[in-house]
Amino acid sequence: MQPRTRIPEFAELENYKNLGLLTQMQLDLLYRRVNGESYQQIRNVYSISKTTVARAIMRTATCRSWTKGQSGGGMTLLSLPDEMQFKKLVQEMADDLNCITTSMAIAVCTELQNRRLKFAARVLIAARCPHLLAKLADYCPSPSRGWLNHIATRLSIRIVSSQTIDMLRRSTCDANHIRQFFLSKHR
Repeated sequence: MQPRTRIPEFAELENYKNLGLLTQMQLDLLYRRVNGESYQQIRNVYSISKTTVARAIMRTATCRSWTKGQSGGGMTLLSLPDEMQFKKLVQEMADDLNCITTSMAIAVCTELQNRRLKFAARVLIAARCPHLLAKLADYCPSPSRGWLNHIATRLSIRIVSSQTIDMLRRSTCDANHIRQFFLSKHR
C-alpha cells in the first residue's frame, strides 16, 4: 500500500523497512491511516485492538519495530537506526582514544532523541493522529548511567570521565616525537 500524501519521512521509513529494521505490515498500517482509514477499519483488516493500532503507529513513527502479537515490554531509549547513528557519531568524536566522556554521550543521545521526536511528530500529523503527539515524550526517556553502560558494552564503546581521557592523552603522548617535531621546525 502507498500513501496518498507523501512526506520526506516516509522515504526514510521505507529505507528502514528495506534494511529489515521495520516491517511491511508497519508501513501498510501507517499508510492506511495516512489514507484516511479509521482505527476501526484498520482493526478489522489486521484483527487487532484499537490500542494495538495506536501502539503500532507510535512505534513506526519513532522507527521502532513492531509485529502483530508483540508483547509490550520496555521501551528502548533509542530506536535501532538511532543506535547505529549514535555509534557512528561516538566513534567520530572518540578520535584515536576510542572513548568519549559521559556528558558527550548523553548530549549525542539527547540530540538524536530530539531529532526523532520531531520526525515522529511529522509522521503522526501526516497519519492524522495528533492525539498521539502527547504520548511521544514517553517514547524517549532520559538517558541514564545504566543505559549508557549497557549501550557502551553492546556497541563496544568506552564511555569514561574527562579525567580518564586526560590521563589517556598524557600516557599515549610520545614526548620524543613531539620534541623531534619542534626541533625540525626550528631548523
